[in-house]
Order: sequence, then structure tokens, then C-alpha cells
Amino acid sequence: MSHQTGIRANDELKKQFGQCHTTNVRALCLIIDNEELALKSKLNIIGNWEDDFDKVVPCLIEENDPCFILYKLDTKNSLGHEWIFITWSPDSAPVRQKMLYASTKATLKNEFGSAHLKSELFCNVKDDATLKGFRRHLRGESAPAPLTDKEEALKALSIEDKQTNYSPDSRQQTLSGVSFPITQSSYQALSDMAKGVYNYLQFRIVFIYSMPGYSCSIKERMLYSSCKGPFSDIISQNGLEIIKKIEIDDGKELTEEFLQDEVHPKRNLHRPAFAKPKGPPNRGAKRITKTQTTQ
Repeated sequence: MSHQTGIRANDELKKQFGQCHTTNVRALCLIIDNEELALKSKLNIIGNWEDDFDKVVPCLIEENDPCFILYKLDTKNSLGHEWIFITWSPDSAPVRQKMLYASTKATLKNEFGSAHLKSELFCNVKDDATLKGFRRHLRGESAPAPLTDKEEALKALSIEDKQTNYSPDSRQQTLSGVSFPITQSSYQALSDMAKGVYNYLQFRIVFIYSMPGYSCSIKERMLYSSCKGPFSDIISQNGLEIIKKIEIDDGKELTEEFLQDEVHPKRNLHRPAFAKPKGPPNRGAKRITKTQTTQ
């Protein structure tokens, strides 16, 4: 949006831009006046930048009027002192004013010199325009980006894996099968055990997914649902064939008879012959149509 509004720094402000790097200036407060960027006020250095922040910045802002503040730090780069670029845009300001300042921000950064700016801070309440608010902003910038649903599930899986020590004694026996927590270590344990069973006993593998509806938390349902596919893939990648996949929502369904019916569905080998339905009663004698011969 650079130069989109056509508003540029006036000559006095450009002069201040050239001098502020080498003078005792701590902060410049800038406003848009008569379609120009102009200097409203400036304050000098008192102590170090942290001590000065709450003494200087709150004094430069007005409750209902947007402005820009350039705040000088004590640190330097190859071009000189580093600065914080602060935009004050209170919610109580007119919408047109807020839009005007937002669309002029890129112009100001270019004219001042973006290479001098170490950080940016946007404030719409006075608590943000304090040293505490600035530090809170820096913590937010350094925080990792929000995780996707899949990343959240994998993170939870990793934490659970660290907290779970798998051993054969900890397995839960269910209908001659084995129930495992969904962890990375249990993936390998299940694969090794199932492979041995398949190779030596030639048992057939049935994959059962149980999720007891809304009695579980949303996080649990999401976690297990996202792990279901990768879990069955690991079994298949180990050369094991899953002959049947079953989903249930109540453990009471999982009986021997239920499994037998799922794996070996019963077929009706004695189908009754199709019986032609009788015609309507009292329909009278059949009509005889004479075939016409072509002369």
C-alpha cells in the first residue's frame, strides 16, 4: 500500500528524520495534518530506553486521535540507532481516520528508512502503549505459530508416548486379542507381535476401532480419528493383511458371535423359488388376438 494515499512527509519532518539519529531525541510523534505527515511533538532522552518508555510514550498519545511514534532504542546497527515504530489507532477514532493512518504507514516507513526499524508495535488501548505491553508483544512474536489439527494430534501423541512405558505385562486382554494405547512405541510392539502371530499361527487380522460417541472429549475423538489411518497403514506396511475393518461405539457389541458374523457372514443357500403372483380374481376369460396375414 506504499504511497497509496499520496500523503508524504513535509519538509520539516524530513529535516527531523535527518537529525534524530545523532541528536538527544528519544521519540518523535507524527500526525497527518493537511494531507501531509507532520511532526506533532518530540521528547528527549532521560535515562535508558526501558526507563524512558513509560515516561515518554503515554505522554505522546491522545485518547481519540491516531498518531505514529518513532521511539529510539539504545542499541545500534550498521546504520546507527535502532527504533521502534509504534502505531496508535484507538477504537474510538473515526473509521476514516483509522483507515487513512493504516494506508499511510508504509509511506512513513519508507521515508524514515525501514532498515532503522527493529520492531513494530500496534496499539489501540493505552495498556498496549506501555513497556509491559511492548514486552507482551515481543513474547507473542517469538511464540510458535498455531498448530493445525493434525499437528495438535501428533503433539499429543508424542507427549503420551513419553509418559507411557510399554511392557507385555501392561497389555489388556480382550476377547483373545490385545488392546494398546495409541503411542509410537505401541505401534512397533503391535506390529512385531501381530507379525509373529501371522507368520507362526496363520491367524487372520481384524482391525477394530472403538469410539464411544460423545461420552469422550472432542480432543480424544480428534486424536484417535486422526491416528486410525496411520495405525492401520503401519500394520499393512509390515506385510500383514487386514481382512476386515470394524467400527463400533459400544464395547458390548464386541462378542464372539458378532466377530464371527462380520468375518464369516452367513449366506442363505436355500433361496425360495420365485413365485409368480396370482392375477386379480374374476378378471374373465383370456382375450385371443388374431394374427393378421400380409397379402
